[in-house]
Amino acid sequence: SFRDAISTCSWRLWRTTATSMAPSTGIGNARAAHLRDLLREPAILPAPCAHDALSARLIERHGFPMAFMSGFATSASRLAAPDLGLTSYYEVLEEGRLMHEATRHLPIVGDADTGYGNAMNVKRTVRGFADAGFAGVLLEDQTWPKRCGHTPGKSVVGRKEAVAKVRAACDAREAGRDVLVVARTDAYSCVSMQEAMWRVNAFADAGADMVFVDALGSHEDLETFAKVQGPASELPKMASMLEGGGKTPMFTMKELEGMGFKVVAYPLSLLSCSMRAMEEALDALKGDALPDPSKMLSFEELKDRLGFYQYYEESTKYAVQEEPSIAEPEDLGDSEGTAQTETGEDVSPHASNADATRQPRVAPVDAEIMISNTFDDSTQEQPSGQTAVLARGDWLRVKITEGDNTTFDARIPAGWLGNLKGMLPNIRGVDLNAEIKQKLDAADGNDDNVIVDMQVEGQRIQVFFE
Repeated sequence: SFRDAISTCSWRLWRTTATSMAPSTGIGNARAAHLRDLLREPAILPAPCAHDALSARLIERHGFPMAFMSGFATSASRLAAPDLGLTSYYEVLEEGRLMHEATRHLPIVGDADTGYGNAMNVKRTVRGFADAGFAGVLLEDQTWPKRCGHTPGKSVVGRKEAVAKVRAACDAREAGRDVLVVARTDAYSCVSMQEAMWRVNAFADAGADMVFVDALGSHEDLETFAKVQGPASELPKMASMLEGGGKTPMFTMKELEGMGFKVVAYPLSLLSCSMRAMEEALDALKGDALPDPSKMLSFEELKDRLGFYQYYEESTKYAVQEEPSIAEPEDLGDSEGTAQTETGEDVSPHASNADATRQPRVAPVDAEIMISNTFDDSTQEQPSGQTAVLARGDWLRVKITEGDNTTFDARIPAGWLGNLKGMLPNIRGVDLNAEIKQKLDAADGNDDNVIVDMQVEGQRIQVFFE
């Protein structure tokens, strides 16, 4: 009716205004705002699916604009279990927090399954997901326990309950938890295409930011959804290209964009490829062979991906010289007797706290590292008159070669030199102190950045200033 049409238009206008003015109370909200900006741009958005912090970081590292959390892959990686409703709210929430911490700006849409209960549970789930840093929440209309959309045995709740849950999610968003609500229906497989189209329009009227019909089975049905008429026509549509043999036929991003889709998710690429790679590596190890080097990252590449060098560089800002331990006096005297302060004054055990208080002796802290303290073993006598120093903020490169092979090559801050002998047992007997001091004393303005270059047991050890 005309009245219903006016009511619907008013609701959509209010929702758009309220969403654009929603308070930004944290980083998660900034990512939601970024995702909204991306959805306004003309190009389709590829969204690989993450299942843990490492996969999320790699997605961002490779420059993808957004990501989804795959419920299937998260259940597999966290529980080694099928996607049949076995993961709990807290398990998914914790995984989301870790994904958020492992990335800087990547908008990630979290898989909230059915919201973990009724409409009130849905509101709590949306608040929790927003606080964990998710940019969006994917909510579906299956009965519990839910199932992977491409597996048999699933069913959907009634229309009223499905719409009420989406409305509850949107209410939580409007109350200040600024996340995008991505409403999914599984009615296509359980009921009919017509029912699925009714539901995405109802979800749009309830306030959803994006809609998705899972497990569409043909090119025609994908196009029907992408070009649906009604309230959902105004919203971005998502397609899911389930790799390896799902119910939905595979299309390129360009083809999906031509149909009218805005986002395309790839649920299993990272999980499936990593599982295959692990199985191949295990088969090799079981056969007393190493995995194919061409399929492995080098140790340096691994450290780079995991942030070792970023950690080293940042840690130099907080480096301090090691302070000596404050030892207790060797003889505290009789329990009812007296003890002496550092000035020789007797202090009774019954004296007041103020009288008995004394300042401990603490070595002064500076921003340099004594080479003798840094390199010598604890069992080695400290040489007298040692004055050579390295600034703790200096960067060094340590390289060890054996013939034509480089066995160790790393860039480290000077503050980590104390750990060098623990990292490289083959140089524990080497007096690096003397080598570095000799080089520094002889430098006399020489710009040569090599401060150690020596042969030990057939290996060449070099330390450079960076």
